[in-house]
Amino acid sequence: MIRITVLGSGSSIPSFERWHPSIALEFFYDKYFLLLFDCGEGTQIRLMQAGISFMRINFILISHWHGDHFSGLIPLLQSMQLESRSEKLFLIAPDAKEMFEKIKSLYYYKLKFPVETIDAKEGLIFENEYFRIYGLKTIHTVTSFAYKVEEKEKWKIDEKKLENLGLKRGRWIEELKRKGKVEINNREVKIEEIANLIKGKIIVYSGDTVFDKNMIDFSKNADFLIHEATFLEKDKKGREDYMHSSVLEAAKIARDAKVKNLIIFHLSRRYQEEDLKEIEEEIKKVFDGKFFIAKDLLKIDERG
Repeated sequence: MIRITVLGSGSSIPSFERWHPSIALEFFYDKYFLLLFDCGEGTQIRLMQAGISFMRINFILISHWHGDHFSGLIPLLQSMQLESRSEKLFLIAPDAKEMFEKIKSLYYYKLKFPVETIDAKEGLIFENEYFRIYGLKTIHTVTSFAYKVEEKEKWKIDEKKLENLGLKRGRWIEELKRKGKVEINNREVKIEEIANLIKGKIIVYSGDTVFDKNMIDFSKNADFLIHEATFLEKDKKGREDYMHSSVLEAAKIARDAKVKNLIIFHLSRRYQEEDLKEIEEEIKKVFDGKFFIAKDLLKIDERG
């Protein structure tokens, strides 16, 4: 199962309802993973309110170094230090190594837990036995990246198949998943005899960007596209220099990429509760899939 929690859904200037951008992505395997997309001001407070331990964060992915997207990183690292963190933290960002050195210089002490910095790039950035992380350079006022997290295919035990073969669950199943076949009760059992291969989930996070056709291929058939949508189309005129997407443009990307779920975030503080209907209507003009207008502390669960 995966869980997406919106920690901050606002844009450059926060409001009481919408804090600076940050999205938590949790993977519930035999091993737990917690990834953080961006880390705006107040992220660690929102994590506490969401019931998510900041000490369990494995990866922080910064899209770009504008204050609203990373200003929560400095106090978050400090809290991890004060809570005696020892586990390695991965920091993925444009010029990650250089920027992390600058951040470390702000502390009067040396961080005692390991931080592995990985400079963002286009294509495959990171891979482990559970998922891959890819990058795409987006079009913004500074160097900025979108990220895609792609789960690897996994075997899911079919209880009916297990029963038909007269087998019961046990430790041998974990060995079977690792090796693909195992001997039990004097016979060889192959993984495909008792399990189904499940396609992994794909989650894409845009960061800040103008409308970019490259996002279509990057997001193709994603289960979730989390795309910035700072303005309604009617309000975008005269603000082109900010280099952000409109709600309509985010919806077009979702439509053309054939994504299953669209989450729009990074909404301007100008939009209040009474504006949500207009935002919804703008999405529906072009996208007929499932969508969410992000709000702080929104949680979305998806089972694999």
